[in-house]
Amino acid sequence: SHPFSFLSSPGDPHLRFAARVVGPFTKQLADMAPGEHIRVSAPLGRFGYSGAWNRKRKPEATCLLGTGTGSVPILGLARDSEWRRKHPNTVAVVSVRNAEEIRALREIALLQGQMGEDLLVINRAADRSAIDSSLLAEITRSAPTWRFFLCASERIAQGLESDIKTIDAHVLGIHRERFSLASGAQQTTEVLA
Repeated sequence: SHPFSFLSSPGDPHLRFAARVVGPFTKQLADMAPGEHIRVSAPLGRFGYSGAWNRKRKPEATCLLGTGTGSVPILGLARDSEWRRKHPNTVAVVSVRNAEEIRALREIALLQGQMGEDLLVINRAADRSAIDSSLLAEITRSAPTWRFFLCASERIAQGLESDIKTIDAHVLGIHRERFSLASGAQQTTEVLA
């Protein structure tokens, strides 16, 4: 079994995933022909919309952060019409090594039309910028209370969590995707009240 992130949103007619081809398993997936079958299990983890945290104090704003293939669930969440209805003040930031990092990034153009300036795309190869404390401070000036959803490698995610803790805004929580089939796959919620 291998975990992959949903690119599709709950209202989509098809399940869509995005994966970087890095080894024999993902190469085999990439080489599959239309009509071949695979087995897909029920979703693991709880990353994304959850009524449990929504019953608590609702944030004035939400920031979705994704790097590399971690951009995939961020794009899926950001393009979900139910999410946007319930969280109209959402900013999404995705950071990729290059425009071809994952084919699904063509979704960015569609999403950019829906979110406009509320979708920030950082192409690290082109502009050498990154998601850091100064960018987060700039983003969070628009509202005093925030909740963060974070999808990145463990190393990058730890750095981003540290950066989030330095901003002046009140942070209600940080929700992380762990990219694992292990028990740690479930989201981690840290309330910073």
